[in-house]
Amino acid sequence: MKFKYDLYIRLLFVVTLTTLAACKTRKGSTGYFKIKPTINNDSAARYKKNILSVSNAIFTPFEYTGSNQTTIKYRLLTPPKAKRVQSYPLVLVLHGSGAIGADNSAQLGVLAKLWAQANIRAKYPAYVVVPQFAVRSSNYLPDNSYKVLTSTPRPFPYKRIATNRFVKENLPY
Repeated sequence: MKFKYDLYIRLLFVVTLTTLAACKTRKGSTGYFKIKPTINNDSAARYKKNILSVSNAIFTPFEYTGSNQTTIKYRLLTPPKAKRVQSYPLVLVLHGSGAIGADNSAQLGVLAKLWAQANIRAKYPAYVVVPQFAVRSSNYLPDNSYKVLTSTPRPFPYKRIATNRFVKENLPY
């Protein structure tokens, strides 16, 4: 399968240009570069609300059961008008701790739904896989000496899955 590197390069180029345009060339008093907001909070909230208004139904729900009988629920967004003879990128959107569960919908946050917007789907067709994990991969405990939370990894209940096998068995083309 030939991978569409040009689409990836174009997307990476746009993200890089946007980031560079937002950065100032001087450092703040902290020694870090500061990014000046290009949008106010009200506009950002409206934009986020618009993205989150995309229906969960556009993502098809699935379950994958590995050889060790561990089941991972996930959602799949397919490219609009996918053609068998054409290859598409595979985008994997991972959720944060707030989306842990078994409902197969809490993981559909802003990043996943951004890919589902009509203009993004038309311009950047891709298979978007959004898995939901039922348990947290780390425990967060307070480190009082530094006044921060530290991550202590838990035994991971999921074995590594063979990506090629997963794609062949679960994607329609």
